[in-house]
Formats: sequence, structure tokens, C-alpha cells
Amino acid sequence: MNTEPKILLTINLEGGILLKGEPEVKKYYLTKKDLFPSQKFKGDTGKKVIKSGKYVHIPITQSVAQQSIKMCKEAYNYMTSTEVPNWFVPFKPVKARAKEWCALTETQRLEMHLARTCRHLGGKSFTYQIIDD
Repeated sequence: MNTEPKILLTINLEGGILLKGEPEVKKYYLTKKDLFPSQKFKGDTGKKVIKSGKYVHIPITQSVAQQSIKMCKEAYNYMTSTEVPNWFVPFKPVKARAKEWCALTETQRLEMHLARTCRHLGGKSFTYQIIDD
């Protein structure tokens, strides 16, 4: 059994991952004008600082959620073979399915299998890379 990876499949999943950023220290000042906005103040009395302080803000960013799968050469050989999977056009007779499946190119058969894997794992889209020997 050959377990060397032949296909690298990356599936973009629904949603995302939240990542913490570097903490930022924010300063704040509370003035009389902030507390009593409807009141009129003479001169600079409204700008008098009543309370000041600081707090730590941790920004959160969103990253794409992905799942990566490595598939071996045996999986690649099965996915590109002319063996008709039972999920391929199940309402047609077996001979018609086989004829239609064999008419597809190896790349098309591989992409159909990978798209099915992507749907099964709840993915939105996928990319793949074939590793040459």
C-alpha cells in the first residue's frame, strides 16, 4: 500500500475563524460636556476632565476556514479509473452510466469525486494540486 500523498485537496468551509490580534491600550477622557450635553458652559469649564483612564482593546480578525486533505496514489487511481461509482447518475441503467462515465476525461472524473468530497464535508469550494512523482 502506497501512502505517499498524490493529491492535496483544500476545501473552503462555511464561516471563518476568529484570530486575536496584538492588544492595544486605549485612553479615554470624560468631560463635563460629555456628561451634560444639553447644558451651556462658559469658557473652558465644559472641557474640564472629570475622569480619565485606559483600557486594553484586543482586535479580532476573521480568517477563512479551510480543511486540507492529503490523498494517496490509490485514491487518485480509483478516482480517475473507469470504474463507475454508484452515486453517478443513479436513475439511469448501468450500461448507460458506464458509457457516460467512460466518456469523461480523467480530470473530469477526478474533479467530480473531489466536488462530492467537498459537498460531503460542508465546503463551499475547493482547490486541488496533483503531486508528480
